[in-house]
Amino acid sequence: NLTVTATFTRTTQTYTVSFATNNSDYGTVSRASITSVPYGTSISASGATVTINGVSATANPKSATASDTFAFDSWSNTSGTITGARTITANFTATPINYFISANVYDGVGSVYVQNITQNKTANPSTGIMSSSLQCHYGDTVKIVATAGTGYYFGNWVNNQTEEAIVGSNPNQFTVSESRSFGVNFTPNTYTVTFNATTNGGTLSGSSSKTVTYDS
Repeated sequence: NLTVTATFTRTTQTYTVSFATNNSDYGTVSRASITSVPYGTSISASGATVTINGVSATANPKSATASDTFAFDSWSNTSGTITGARTITANFTATPINYFISANVYDGVGSVYVQNITQNKTANPSTGIMSSSLQCHYGDTVKIVATAGTGYYFGNWVNNQTEEAIVGSNPNQFTVSESRSFGVNFTPNTYTVTFNATTNGGTLSGSSSKTVTYDS
């Protein structure tokens, strides 16, 4: 008699785990995939690092830009064990950087306010405001508006950080790229005063007219 024995082997299926991000502009993952992961392998997620079958992948947020800061938030699809090919997603968040645009009246003879056109917000648009400040984001379109008081007209804007005069119109519209502080100068109106002699024989000595400023 002849006995024939069949020999079988067991091979555990392996799978590829891929990595993705919720937004590639916010961050990256240190590796694109982990290959040859055996069926039933557990997934360990600790903070920004996922470890599978002894191999780790780390989520790396993008460096801050002028407009936003970035941070790792969470992993998606890390529960259970490996039962087939899967994609694990690193979730990042972006937080806009706040900038402040402010303006103030130097000589107290007018008013000023800041308007964020992009966000449709206005700070202190009422008459008589001596200073105004508004929180903005990078890239917002902002307008500063000065209103002269009686007897005065707009003179110029001033950079409060450097105390240098700024060549610009009123209103002054620009795109936010940093925090900025403006001052505004108003200039008094000038008038010509003319002197006339009376009709009963009087005369004038000196100039017959003089230029004077408002409230002088």
